[in-house]
Amino acid sequence: MVTSSAVFHSPDTELFLLAAADARALTARVEAALSRLAGAAEAPSLPSLAAEWMAQVDPGAGSRAALVAGTPLELRQRLDQLALLLRAAPPAGEATRVLKDPTQHVFVSHSLAQPAPRVAFLFPGQGCQRLNMGRTLIERFPWARQLLTQAEQLLAAVGAPPVGPRLLRPFDAAVPEADRARWFAELSDVEVAGPAIILTGALWCRYLEILGVRPAVVGGHSQGEQMAFHAAGAVDFAGVIQLSAFMGRAGSPRYNPGTAGGMAVLSCSAEVARALVAAAPGQATVANVNAPAQVVVAADPPSLAWVLAAAVERGIEVRPLPVSHAFHSALVADGGIYMRANGPRLPPVPPSAQLKARLYSCVAARPVEEGTAPLDHFSDMVTRPVDFEATVRAMAREVDLFLEPGAGRALSGLVAAIDPALTCLPLEPIPGRTRALHAALAALFAWGCPVRWDIVGKGLAPR
Repeated sequence: MVTSSAVFHSPDTELFLLAAADARALTARVEAALSRLAGAAEAPSLPSLAAEWMAQVDPGAGSRAALVAGTPLELRQRLDQLALLLRAAPPAGEATRVLKDPTQHVFVSHSLAQPAPRVAFLFPGQGCQRLNMGRTLIERFPWARQLLTQAEQLLAAVGAPPVGPRLLRPFDAAVPEADRARWFAELSDVEVAGPAIILTGALWCRYLEILGVRPAVVGGHSQGEQMAFHAAGAVDFAGVIQLSAFMGRAGSPRYNPGTAGGMAVLSCSAEVARALVAAAPGQATVANVNAPAQVVVAADPPSLAWVLAAAVERGIEVRPLPVSHAFHSALVADGGIYMRANGPRLPPVPPSAQLKARLYSCVAARPVEEGTAPLDHFSDMVTRPVDFEATVRAMAREVDLFLEPGAGRALSGLVAAIDPALTCLPLEPIPGRTRALHAALAALFAWGCPVRWDIVGKGLAPR
């Protein structure tokens, strides 16, 4: 299925871990590392140095730090940033949250006496797709290739198009830009993008599970909520892949013969956006409340044009979205009806005690109720608005750290816009790059999350 014999993934960074009994001892280790780098006759081998430091880590150490660097110069700069964070450490014995530098490439903590951190997974939906997303895992692990094969078989069983040929493309620099644009358009087809996004989320979720990272809380944005159901154990892999196929159909022109409509992002509050759509001449609604100053509206074409003109007149920045229909509105009701009639009948959501994680809905901004029928839930979601801001605020009361297992970094950016004090880290904003993954692992180390560092140390390069 992989379309090139060349190696797609080439590590662009290394993960460096440091641990010591307390902040003073950790500071001494940082100073020793800086002296060693300054006195070296040659630039060090970063992979060797990262492996050496990882092997020296004491899992029970009271203070720990992690940083991400791609060059010897960047390593020295990160160590300098770490030294600054250590100077800001609280007095001995005083618990503190994890400290991080503004780039979120350096983390330090002295609070390991506290309970294990509560990690949340946030899964992205439509719009996050990238060519070759998840390919690093597919090339590296047999289980990932098996998951791709299983997904293709499950999609074929319901007459859905395969995702592999549209997802895994040649990646060398000689590929013409016109080909890349065409391939991306094919991947973005609403009947392909959803299953591809769900497959990618499942790949990264499985990798985190292998590392021992299990979420306490899960949620998603729009179709990403299907992956949250799967991560929580409410829907199995066969169910979530086939659900994604029918949700893609529910948003496609083939199953929505009426007015197509459109969508646009408005940089304003939900209250301002609601006032605008209320004054529109036809069908218009607030489809997504993403952050305090980011709202998505959905409307029929004349109403959308009216709303955008009125917003610009008020000095509000607007950005039309390249979508086929006005999702999360009554304008795609036909698709929701089709999905409910034809989608897979899946078992209801079990009691919370039987779930792997607390499962939140981005529509209700609260935990999903026991007994919810997944097919009914997602058929309703086709026309119901998403309140991602309220969902994140609700989840944050139960969470120390958010991760975004999937493609892109849209949700991490929204979380920062919702509350800058929260930390949400993506895993694969750019397919084939390691920097974001290493930053997420660095945060997990600093927070004291149990992780199979022996597996991390083996890297992701194909074997």
